[in-house]
Amino acid sequence: QSEDTRELQKQVPVEPLQEMFILDLEKAETVSKSQIKSMTFTKDTEVNPGDGQATVENGNVEQASTANQNTSTQIESSQTDSNHQSGPLAPKGLKKLTVSLSVESPSYEEFEKFIETLESLKRTVVIESIDYAGGTEVTSLEQDNQPFTYILTASAFYMPNLTDLEAEVPLIDAPESANKDN
Repeated sequence: QSEDTRELQKQVPVEPLQEMFILDLEKAETVSKSQIKSMTFTKDTEVNPGDGQATVENGNVEQASTANQNTSTQIESSQTDSNHQSGPLAPKGLKKLTVSLSVESPSYEEFEKFIETLESLKRTVVIESIDYAGGTEVTSLEQDNQPFTYILTASAFYMPNLTDLEAEVPLIDAPESANKDN
């Protein structure tokens, strides 16, 4: 059935759309009253459909965890033992744009709001890891609450091999030029 793919490309676009992903991160930052201290991007990571691991092209570091290996072993064994699949596998050619964020939130509630906002975006975003260290315990009224600081790794996905759909890539809504001279 022929459909307009613009809505589908808001979930998994044909191009990485890194600028749009940054705008989504800034939206989560504003909504949760958190502050992103730094961002580090890794692009063109191939998502292998069979094993759940990620290998990186273009000379970047390979990323694979033991949790992913255990999951892939369980999926493979369940497929060989019966016709039941435990979950959807990634389509061939799927790539991901991974960002490592250093974030500071005023409290745990804002931290939860930041993650909730990322997970509720139209674009498919997966939180891969969260590293944080707890602050000191508040034992008196004179002590102030310290901000909640953490490092979060999130991935957004795209399908670059669907070249015939490049004309329908979602555009970033940007205001027209004010025609001012510097």
